[in-house]
Amino acid sequence: MSEATLQFDLKATPGTSGSAAACRRRAARPGREAEGSRLDADCFGVTLRLDSEDPDFTAFAARNYRAFLGAAGAGPDIEVRFGPRAGTAARARRAAMSRLGMGLRVDSDSLYWENAFGFSTLVTPRRDGGFEVLAYHFDLERERDPDLRARNHQRSLRWALHFPLFHCLERRARLRLLHASALALSGRSGGDLSGGDRALVFCGLNGVGKSTLAAFLARQPGYRFMTDNFLLADDRAVYGFPEVLRLDAGALERLGLAPEGGTTVYGKHHLSLAPEKICLRADPAAFFLVTNGAALSLEPLDARDAARALTGLHAYLGEFPEHSHFAALPLLPAAGPCPGGDAPVLSDRPWYRLSLPLDWRLPDVKELVESCT
Repeated sequence: MSEATLQFDLKATPGTSGSAAACRRRAARPGREAEGSRLDADCFGVTLRLDSEDPDFTAFAARNYRAFLGAAGAGPDIEVRFGPRAGTAARARRAAMSRLGMGLRVDSDSLYWENAFGFSTLVTPRRDGGFEVLAYHFDLERERDPDLRARNHQRSLRWALHFPLFHCLERRARLRLLHASALALSGRSGGDLSGGDRALVFCGLNGVGKSTLAAFLARQPGYRFMTDNFLLADDRAVYGFPEVLRLDAGALERLGLAPEGGTTVYGKHHLSLAPEKICLRADPAAFFLVTNGAALSLEPLDARDAARALTGLHAYLGEFPEHSHFAALPLLPAAGPCPGGDAPVLSDRPWYRLSLPLDWRLPDVKELVESCT
């Protein structure tokens, strides 16, 4: 694989061999039709296997799960089958299931969901806490626009892979979700974590500049990237979930970066990450609730107020399993309670409200937030 794809100096170039297009080319070679149809991953001890009829989706998932790719073993915790046959098999079950409404159906052991976007899935919890998932986004059969196909792949990734994974991580490892960007700053003392990595965590809604700030900081000496979307936390540390880095054209221009290919998802370009620039576990030095204002400012925030604010913002955002069809899982005996509740807040760590003006004077922001470590 070309090293150009993996570099996180963010001088990304189109057409590298790690791209989805390259995965399609490899899958299309004679005698190699099955290549790219399977993905195995191990995320903090929860193993996942994707068997896909769509090589493009497998390539899309592999880019987002790159930090966790590896053997899932003979019996993965989560088994996902994705494609027209899997989706048709899921739909075949719905007629015999009880209708809950709003696209949801249920029987004694499975949950079915379909939506207006053409996505259908059957989720079957196992007694061991794992899941079997059948899923497909049927709009992919007729959609040819690259951006819209990538958008459907993004939706399918979240609904078919992320949500069962996050459910298992909360039940088994007690890892809870935060919507945040996070960077690890090396060389600072903290806990018993290898290398003394200390995390700066930026929470808030979409569009306030978290990803742009994360991309800027990730290029600075001593910083490594953890996430710009989903962050996992327990009562001791934060855990990165580094998908691709997502930046719109304006952010790329401000940071002096080139897009990686021409496809966008929801108006954002996806940039790959170098393994050496990723950190998966760190001791949080400080948390910031990011808002936009006329002037750059920082003020202390009580952790209890932060927990209430984040719980409300997460509900408004609606991007976690408890805001999806997974909220109906408690109807199934094998599923257990749905993840959710109050946002995880490490109350013994400092919290701040960061007012971030959209003038993009990011070196000033860096200096200010580093003063909190």
